[in-house]
Amino acid sequence: MKTYNSQTKSKIQEYFKIVFGLDIQVDQLGRSDLQDLPLYIRDSYLIYRTILLDKFLLLLEPKEKGGIRISLISANVDVVKKRMGYPVVVLLNTCNALQRSRLIEKGINFVVPGLQLYLPELLMDLRELYPSHSKTGERLLLRPSSQFLLLFHLLNSVTRYSLAEFNYKSIAAITGYSQMAITLAADNLEKTGLIDIIGTKDKSMSFRYDKKDLWEKVLASELVRNPVRSRVFVDNMPTDIQLLKCNVSALSEYSDLSPGDLGYYAIDNTDFRYLEKGNALENVNPDEGRFCLEVWRYNPRRIWGDTSGNHSSVDPLSLYISLQDSTDERIEMALEQLIREFKW
Repeated sequence: MKTYNSQTKSKIQEYFKIVFGLDIQVDQLGRSDLQDLPLYIRDSYLIYRTILLDKFLLLLEPKEKGGIRISLISANVDVVKKRMGYPVVVLLNTCNALQRSRLIEKGINFVVPGLQLYLPELLMDLRELYPSHSKTGERLLLRPSSQFLLLFHLLNSVTRYSLAEFNYKSIAAITGYSQMAITLAADNLEKTGLIDIIGTKDKSMSFRYDKKDLWEKVLASELVRNPVRSRVFVDNMPTDIQLLKCNVSALSEYSDLSPGDLGYYAIDNTDFRYLEKGNALENVNPDEGRFCLEVWRYNPRRIWGDTSGNHSSVDPLSLYISLQDSTDERIEMALEQLIREFKW
């Protein structure tokens, strides 16, 4: 039976990148890794291993692409989980309403890349990553890719790029995101009431507010998330990747604030993992070092459009969001100056 190993792995990685802003490694398990499983399960599924939120997960993809029996999958998931000792997620290419209802009814973790993710076993961890519920109802936040598009629009629409002038395919080419990522990001922006989606097959976006009103609305509605995923300290700076100043190092270029002694630099998570894997960073640790690297949820260079080479610091709007919760009076005053002098 024909399988779609490499295509499946890339779809999973791309979808998890869009949803969580995380780069994950997906590895297909071979026969030697699955000796504890019954032969009928090994013959019925492709099985992958990944790590999400510091937890090992097993992904079960049915080899039979036709009608699936949820009762049989449920029984097989229980066997795999018991034998292998890890949470199991069923990986499906498609899922109709009845199948989805039965999977949820049985509490089975499943994912349909690009369409739906249901992980009840990781619910607590997901709530920590996305604190979206409150007593008054659900709070919808912008995805990292949605926030990127929003800020890209605010930063570049007065120069070369106004996203409202392009369809999804063109936006994908301009921003470096895939068309699937653009589709999901646009849906997220529409649900937050920031855009209207124009067209059916050849879709484009229309922002509902002018730039300053749009900015003030997302701040007042607390729709944005801090672009900084984590901070680490290192004793050297990479030489083969252009890094932009961030934090107070960047704020000092947009205001009268003194930059301080420690240099802060923003790096995309993909670039950081590449450097880390290649052992290009010295003494990576969470406490101290000559430099501080902020690992960002989206690419801090690409958000500048095709003028990224002309900038030494991250964009002022992302910078504002990253520091808006600071209680340092000097930083608060510098942020006020930054926004006051921003050219809308």
